[in-house]
Amino acid sequence: MCKKAGIRSFSFYNRVSNSGYRHWKMYINGIEVGDSSLYYPATGGTGNNTVKTTGTVQVKNAVEDITGSITVLLKLYDHDAAYPNGNAQGTFRMDDFILNGYINDDGGSTANGYQYANRGGYRYGFQSQEKDNEIYGEGNAVSFKFRVEDTRLGRFFSVDPLSKKYSFYSPYSFSGNRVIDAIELEGLEPYILFKTEQDAALNFGNQFNGKSIKLGVEYAANIYRKVAADGNTYFYYDQPNKGDAASSRSSFGIVEWFKGGRRTATIHAHGEYLPQYDNNEFSPTDKENAESRGGKSYVTTPNGSLKVYDPKTNEPKDKGAIVNENLPSDPKDPDRKNTVAPVENPAPVKTTPIIPKKYPLKADPITPANGGIM
Repeated sequence: MCKKAGIRSFSFYNRVSNSGYRHWKMYINGIEVGDSSLYYPATGGTGNNTVKTTGTVQVKNAVEDITGSITVLLKLYDHDAAYPNGNAQGTFRMDDFILNGYINDDGGSTANGYQYANRGGYRYGFQSQEKDNEIYGEGNAVSFKFRVEDTRLGRFFSVDPLSKKYSFYSPYSFSGNRVIDAIELEGLEPYILFKTEQDAALNFGNQFNGKSIKLGVEYAANIYRKVAADGNTYFYYDQPNKGDAASSRSSFGIVEWFKGGRRTATIHAHGEYLPQYDNNEFSPTDKENAESRGGKSYVTTPNGSLKVYDPKTNEPKDKGAIVNENLPSDPKDPDRKNTVAPVENPAPVKTTPIIPKKYPLKADPITPANGGIM
C-alpha cells in the first residue's frame, strides 16, 4: 500500500552575522512554504553565540500527496546595507530543522487515516541504535546490526549468532546480562569501550586478577585500538583465555567490531602467589614475547599491581613500570600492596561506557595483528 505524506508546518533555529543576509525563503518540493527575517545580534552587542527559533511556521501553500523524496530549498536574500552589490561576507548557522506533517495510507477516505509524522524527530534509541517502529509499534524494538531487541523485555527476538562461542550465556541474553558496565556489541556480545589503553588494562585487572588468584591459573587477552570516523580513539580487550599456573595464551581471533583495527598490547594475570615463581615481575618469556610482537605487555600480579613493559622504551633487564597498585591481591603474598580481597566473580566495575557516534568506521592504516603466546 502506497503511503503519501503531507507537510503542515516547520521550524528551525538560525543566526547570521552582522555582515550577512537578512531574510530567508523556503521551498518544499518546489512549493513556497514560508519566509521571514533571520536573527542577527546587534552590532557591538553580546549574543554572538545565540541562535533563535522561527517558532512553528505553518506552510503558506499546501504540500500534499508526496510519495517520493522530500526536497527542501532554503534561499537567503537581502544583504546588509554595507554590501549593496550582493557580496555579503557573513556566516549563516541553522540548527534543529524540523518538518511536521502527516502520513496517509493510499485509499483512506477520512482524516482518520492520517498518522502524525515528525520528520525531524530523533530516530535512535537505547545505546544509539535505530528504533524499528514499523513492525512492533512505537518504541517497542531497537534494531542492532545482527539482531532486533524487544525493549519491553530487554531481550532479543532471535538467537545470538555467536551463541556457540558463548555457551555460558543464554542465546537470547542482552549484553551478556551485564547492563551496568557493558554495552551490547551490535547484537553479538557484551563489550566496554575505554578512552585509553591503560583504562582497558586496569579494568581487566579489576575483573580478572582476583579470579586468577582464586583459581590459581593465568588469564590472557589482547587490547585493541580503533580510530572511528569521528576522529575519536577507542580501546577494548577481547574475551580472556584461561591458561594454567605458569602460562596463558591470548586469543588469535579479532573481535568482529575491531576488524580493521590494531592490537596495541597484550595483558595477562599471573595467578596466585607461589614461592617458586617470581610472579610479581615480568618473566623473561613475557619480555621476549613483547619484543617479538613489538607491542606493550601488561601484567597483573599477586601483590595487586598492574605493570607495563614497552619494548620500545624498556631494555630486557628492566622490570617495567608500575601503573597501579590497587588491584585485588593475594593475602599469602608477603609483598602485598593493599588489602583488596580477591573474588572469583567480582561485580562489574562501575564505569561510564563510551557509546561511539553513528559514523562508519575507517580502517586503521596499520595491518591488524594476530594474537600471540604469553
